Amino acid sequence: MKVLHIANFGGDNLTNITGIGAVVSQLAKCQILLGHNVKVGIIIPNKKYLYQDGYYLIDSKMRFFNLINSFSPDIIIFHSLYNVRYLQFGKVLRKYGIPYLIEFHGGATIQNANKGKLKKKIANYLGFFNFVKKAKGLIYLNQQEQHLSVMHAINPNYCIIPNGIDIPKCNVLDKTVRDKVEFVFLGRIDMVHKGLDILLDALRILCDEGWHSYVHFSFYGAPDNPGDFFDRVNALTDIASFEGPIFGSNKIKMLCDKHIYILTSRYEGMPLTVLEALSCGCPCLITSQTNMEDLIVQHQCGWITPLSSISIAREIKRSCTEYQLNKRKLIRNSMNAVRGYEWDKIAKDSINCYERYVECAN
Repeated sequence: MKVLHIANFGGDNLTNITGIGAVVSQLAKCQILLGHNVKVGIIIPNKKYLYQDGYYLIDSKMRFFNLINSFSPDIIIFHSLYNVRYLQFGKVLRKYGIPYLIEFHGGATIQNANKGKLKKKIANYLGFFNFVKKAKGLIYLNQQEQHLSVMHAINPNYCIIPNGIDIPKCNVLDKTVRDKVEFVFLGRIDMVHKGLDILLDALRILCDEGWHSYVHFSFYGAPDNPGDFFDRVNALTDIASFEGPIFGSNKIKMLCDKHIYILTSRYEGMPLTVLEALSCGCPCLITSQTNMEDLIVQHQCGWITPLSSISIAREIKRSCTEYQLNKRKLIRNSMNAVRGYEWDKIAKDSINCYERYVECAN
């Protein structure tokens, strides 16, 4: 099968790869290992991927047209939604009868639609509703994302393809709690998107109640929209520290050493960091808006908190107590929760999905 993925991998900075870019590159690699002919079109130059085999810069309609002509894909997968070039590309594909799917990566949920609501409403009526309507189908990361989608009424045809993970081989059942329960946040330092403003308010509450003697929070990530994040963390040195970005084997080792992963986002698709943390034996404390509630509840591998500082502070205290009482069970449940999310399985499921839509198009 000939598949073309189209995505934004971020700008020229070698470390500036989007979460979607990381997912697409791994998915494409695994699909190739299954014997399929897979290429990736990137819409903004990225030095890390631009000159790799199988990656093509398509920052104009002409470059896209040339790639389509030379490759003749069976199907196109657009990753994310709101990019004007996608409207141009969609017209080319409809003209030549090439089917395409759209994978939103959380971008079509009610919470995300409310971000820049007026701009998105105008964009939808100027072309994106039609782009979605003419797609052969939509791809959601899980059933919860589909349920929250504002695009379901525009195009009801969909399939579920979750994000995947490379499960590390490490023994974490014997993690020990020394002086404090170690919480970790891993992701972009974005005060609004990741709910860090509310989380830091919760840490202030915990400090005032003396909990800095029992817990510590490490923040790992690259600044995106940090706002006053650094000033606020520096004012909470008894309970929190900023450790900077971390990658590869260092990231896995760090997660294997931590106890509880925390993510208090206002909206997400299916964050890879939650899967990574679970695979390293870290139960997760998340908000419902993180869009992973079903997985956490089903496997009893964490805690769900409302998006408020008082509630988050309360759940942190509760999770500390329960972790120390049921540490091995929570670690084991966390690792079991990600079984079935291995990338090779996700790649097989994705190809099966694509083939169904190609058959319907013929």
